[in-house]
Amino acid sequence: LGCDTGNAGGQTFDTSIICPGDVNLTRAAFKKICSSYRTPGSPHYIHDIALAVTADARGATDQAGVGVVLDYRTCYDRLWIGTAQNFSAPDRYCSSMLDEKWRAANIQLSSTAARNFVKAFPNT
Repeated sequence: LGCDTGNAGGQTFDTSIICPGDVNLTRAAFKKICSSYRTPGSPHYIHDIALAVTADARGATDQAGVGVVLDYRTCYDRLWIGTAQNFSAPDRYCSSMLDEKWRAANIQLSSTAARNFVKAFPNT
């Protein structure tokens, strides 16, 4: 999302993160998005949502969390779907990319996550 920090359900959240593992907080965040960030012409209007991580470290899809995002389709124009991130290295975008084994594991994880996502949400 990347707008700013918001408050929903009595909790503060970073709108650049869909609340992994907390369906109620994700739902509260989308209620806030729908009510406050969908005014055409507003500099805060949200056009696109990007789900950077939709799976856990094994590639299993967060079906409940993604399901909430899909329930709020009228609150954004376009949805970009990510897969998973290999958190096994402290520097996963620089020096880790030089490690052939780490890259292969990262590609395998993303491939598994993508296949699992398509199985869980075949019409998305």
